[in-house]
Amino acid sequence: MKRKLAIDSRELIFAFEYAEGIQAYLDLETGAIVQVSDEAFSALENLPVDDDDLEAALQHVEDWQQEILREAIPIQEGLGTRYLKIPEVDSFEDYRDMADFIATIEDAHRRELLELAIRGKGAFRRFKDALHNYPNERERWFAFKEEQMRRRAMRWLEAKGIELEEPK
Repeated sequence: MKRKLAIDSRELIFAFEYAEGIQAYLDLETGAIVQVSDEAFSALENLPVDDDDLEAALQHVEDWQQEILREAIPIQEGLGTRYLKIPEVDSFEDYRDMADFIATIEDAHRRELLELAIRGKGAFRRFKDALHNYPNERERWFAFKEEQMRRRAMRWLEAKGIELEEPK
């Protein structure tokens, strides 16, 4: 039986997009998407403390570090039980999205131009630059990409046994 969870689908979709230095987690109790920096987890790992004396150890770090550590602690402690790490879309999937989108373009000249743009190193930049000249295709690309991300998010929820319920 699937677990129903109220999740903001737009926030979930956004969490699937890679943001360097940030990890996203789904809170299985609240449906909230929580983002924590890699820096927070790194600082937590380097905190010289045993589990019984965490509060005392936090007093020895800067105030701003205390704040980010306090965000990371419950996630680290609840990983796999209360929190699930939301996977990042890798560059291979991003590349495949571009190729799949290009296949939908009816104008042969535009399609060929974009096919050439995604060959070799710098494909993502060249693709973006080439789309800039075609505003309608660019808008279609954004809609296509969002739909791809939505599908990935829904497949991930399905694999985790979670049924999406939009928050009220």
